[in-house]
Amino acid sequence: HYRNMDLGPCFEHLDRAIERLEQGPLQRELVQARVERLRAQLTPGWSPWDQLADVEPLEQILERLGEDELAQRGQAAAILSDAYWTAGQYEQGEAWAREAIRIGHELGDDLLCSQALVALGMAQAERLHLGDSLATLQEALERSRRGGDLWLAGHPLQRLPLVLTSLGRLSEAEPHAEEGCRATRTIQDWAEHSLSLATRVVIAVARGRFEEAERDCEEVVAIAGRSHYPWGAAIAIAAVCSAQVMVGRYQEAERGLDRLAMPGVVFQEAGPAIEFLVRVYRELVRAMQGSRAESDQPPTISLLAQPDAQADLQTLGLFCAGVEIAARRKDTDLAARCYAPIAAASERGALLSNNWIFLVPRVLGVAARLNGWWERGAAHFEHALRAASEAGAEPEYARACLDYAQLLHQRRGPGDLEVAIELVERASPRFEGLGMHPFADETAQLAAKLGLRPVAASVEARIERSHPLAPASAPRVLLVTDMQGFTNLLDRLGDQAVETLLDHHNQILRACLHDHRGREIQHTGDGFILSFDAAGNALGCAIAMQKDLARYNARHPDRPIRVREGLHAGKALPVE
Repeated sequence: HYRNMDLGPCFEHLDRAIERLEQGPLQRELVQARVERLRAQLTPGWSPWDQLADVEPLEQILERLGEDELAQRGQAAAILSDAYWTAGQYEQGEAWAREAIRIGHELGDDLLCSQALVALGMAQAERLHLGDSLATLQEALERSRRGGDLWLAGHPLQRLPLVLTSLGRLSEAEPHAEEGCRATRTIQDWAEHSLSLATRVVIAVARGRFEEAERDCEEVVAIAGRSHYPWGAAIAIAAVCSAQVMVGRYQEAERGLDRLAMPGVVFQEAGPAIEFLVRVYRELVRAMQGSRAESDQPPTISLLAQPDAQADLQTLGLFCAGVEIAARRKDTDLAARCYAPIAAASERGALLSNNWIFLVPRVLGVAARLNGWWERGAAHFEHALRAASEAGAEPEYARACLDYAQLLHQRRGPGDLEVAIELVERASPRFEGLGMHPFADETAQLAAKLGLRPVAASVEARIERSHPLAPASAPRVLLVTDMQGFTNLLDRLGDQAVETLLDHHNQILRACLHDHRGREIQHTGDGFILSFDAAGNALGCAIAMQKDLARYNARHPDRPIRVREGLHAGKALPVE
């Protein structure tokens, strides 16, 4: 009944079993305490990350158990360990786990050892002692298999891939996740199955397989609805939201965050921890989109990024989000406060966050660049490029190229601009191939500052990837725009002011494009190449752009935006 989540019959049978126990009152109380913890876990609104379950009955039982009742003491210690680490009280969780392991060794009980080792491994993982956690979970898996318990073996098997992912060992994590999926299907443990699928989602996003990640995510959410176990779905949804932001689907990312917070979708009731997570990531989505970037309100992450703050497995992604928000707001203080806990996590081996996907050394490089720590930032970016390449994390590799190029452009040391150009040339085709158009646009803007112009072949490739033209003889109308005097603007106003001006330029022209049903083929940094099915739409768009720019210039006479436009109609041939 439990495996099929028929909870009413499940608890009826458990209650009958407790009544028939003959081992004595303490054994009955111990089993009763375990059942009550299970019942609490499946109660709407209960969340282990927000509160500690009532462990007083178990602790009272332990006080009354004699030293000769080792099996019962071991079971109670293992349950207490699980209760404490899931509530975020990791030191108590580790202490009780080690007590249960000691008793398991003394009894020669592999299954008790495995149960306690899983709790110990997860407490270590949450504190980002990832190497220790990996070794502990591997021992737990070995002992559960030795004890012949397929159900118990599923617990370390599902959690190993998450730890491997955090270490950036994606090539090892992926087959472990597949094995976990096969094992949980065999025993029909759908709650644990959702964790394996969630790891597959994280790996797919990290490697740029965004469509695959979205398909698996929907399956995870469906399983969560059946099993009432929300944590796999929470990981998968956050990872997919991060992918949607990377490709510029901001509204879909916000809707995904709504699913996390909305009662009865993933959680019966999202507690304070989930609500906080959703608030931070929502601010990140809006910052990446460009809205509220200049708000005077301090970001939510400021509540967490206090002096002596420490990151754990759950909050690492939040601190990384804080740096990205700081980068958009140019908030050097926030970036510096988030830097320390992320750096401590990096020293422990953390490479990737496992809900919203961030490459840790890249984010450290961004924080360093914001604060002008040039040498430290360059070292972080070099680490990020190596790590992303070894892990096959293509989106984060491309982002590290762009962020590193921005640092070099700002630093302008000997040879920096040449290296920056090389990094831009590495990043651009990757962003376009992955459909990460917002970052492709940023790369194009930086390329323009570096004196680079898009190559015609890359424009043709973008047309073919984004908007295949069939039949080959179909007439098309191209509208090409270019900001007048862009180089002079850079010299007169400086990078920061011109970036703001470009944001206004992009918003005005893209709004006109949307209204006239055109397609964006290429963003060139200070202009666009646009495609239309009809000449009337293209001409109407060109006129609307000039009118909207004239209205903008009337309000901002000190910094006008002047754009030249060209139109061409003809037969467009697809690139083979």
